[in-house]
Amino acid sequence: MQKKEKLVTNLEEVNTYIEKYIDFLSYKNLSSNTIKKSNVVLTNFFKERNSISITKNEQYEYIEMLLNTVKKSTAYDYIRILNKFYDYIHTFVDSSIANLFENVSFKRTPAQNISVLYSEEILELYERIKNDNRVTAYQEFIFDFLFSTGIRVSELSSIKINLIDLENRTILITGKGNKERIIFYNDKLEHKLIRFLKLRHQIMEFNKKYHSYLFIKLTTGKPVTNNFIYYEIVKIGKLYDINLHPHTLRHSFATNLLENGCDIRYIQEFLGHSSILTTQRYTHLQLKNKTNTIMKHHPRA
Repeated sequence: MQKKEKLVTNLEEVNTYIEKYIDFLSYKNLSSNTIKKSNVVLTNFFKERNSISITKNEQYEYIEMLLNTVKKSTAYDYIRILNKFYDYIHTFVDSSIANLFENVSFKRTPAQNISVLYSEEILELYERIKNDNRVTAYQEFIFDFLFSTGIRVSELSSIKINLIDLENRTILITGKGNKERIIFYNDKLEHKLIRFLKLRHQIMEFNKKYHSYLFIKLTTGKPVTNNFIYYEIVKIGKLYDINLHPHTLRHSFATNLLENGCDIRYIQEFLGHSSILTTQRYTHLQLKNKTNTIMKHHPRA
């Protein structure tokens, strides 16, 4: 275990330990978004403090401020970041510094805020997209890829063609925390994928680009960004007045599997969730949908 250092309490020292913690997160191979968010939250938290050690009153005031200014889910994320930071301080810096964020009782808002398209809705949307010349073939491909695999935007943008197994219809992807997993795709997506690979080859040759990322900008051959994928999906939703984004398709992927009898452990594996508790929120969505169906159709509802 790393030797603990004596904690000095001044603003400069606080910033030093924030920097050391960010380096610690980088060493753990966490995503750049996670590291950036942690840095922002910690920097803001200590902006007007000159000591890492805080009082119980300061903790209460901070939590109360969060609950009055941001969504509960955002407050949960901030508390989680501070909890992990103080756990690091307690373990590697000064064990006398208490982690006051360790047992904060409020939890992340449950799944009712999750946007989902159920079977009939997703099939109807597929049909509308297929017959709408306002939707490009590339947009349709990205849409189908996200829903057919359930992967995250960051995972889609980082897919490399050398990790695609065309024979077995599998792709090796890297998820959160650099964890690798195998995803599967169906024969309908396979046809679109093969057509796109041919187009990609032509675009790469024309633009003299040499990289292995699957998804590229059709005009330049450069790898796409997460924002590019996000807004291509948002554009589709706006055509039909639907609040659509990539995570809607990920949630819909999981919920539709569950609706059709897929074991939740398999869904956990497909989504790359480290905890089954994260996946279980989809069972609440399933129950809510069934309840709404009964209320809508049963004569005694």
